[in-house]
Amino acid sequence: IYGGQNIERQIRDLRRGAHIVVGTPGRMLDHLGRGTLGLQEVRIAILDEADVMLDIGFADDIEDILRHVPDQRQMALFSATMPAAVKRIAQTHLRNPAEITIASKTRTAEDIQQRYWPVRGTDKLEALTRILEAETFDAMIIFVRTKAGTAELSERLQARGYSAAALNGDMVQADRERTVARLKDGRLDIVVATDVAARGLDVERISHVLNYDIPTD
Repeated sequence: IYGGQNIERQIRDLRRGAHIVVGTPGRMLDHLGRGTLGLQEVRIAILDEADVMLDIGFADDIEDILRHVPDQRQMALFSATMPAAVKRIAQTHLRNPAEITIASKTRTAEDIQQRYWPVRGTDKLEALTRILEAETFDAMIIFVRTKAGTAELSERLQARGYSAAALNGDMVQADRERTVARLKDGRLDIVVATDVAARGLDVERISHVLNYDIPTD
């Protein structure tokens, strides 16, 4: 259950019953407020990508949801990093937890080639255009830092004749899904996205990934 999807359809699915409910915090709270979702029988609660949800402002929502879950339950928390806010949730809601840390070496897959070009900020669009002209690519995702930046850069690329579109968190879910569908079936070649909007994006056509802005992490 998530925002942007028809809520009446979600209500029908919930009324039929479910063993597992996977949801975003905002829409889960919406259902709890309507009385269309009950968590009193939950035996296992999983908080996935905790650091990302807290980073985009869901801390209070998560606390509200967990207050509806029984005290006698198993709880698991998954997080790529453990900032103070995630540790607070762990200390508050987990009982004598076992902490499992997965060690991994930072490495680049052998079939991925990485390159970078130092350019002045005022020359970035021209440098990007040169890359698009010189590189043979099937589809490309370009990362920028801000939501406004996705719209601005995609419009500039469209003006230069490229099949480009923005993908950001301000778009309604249906529009995001349509954009990804167009990229998958070849009606779109370039998506300009924020890192949060592109999480979990799985499109086999993507042959190039370009960081137009330096990543925050």
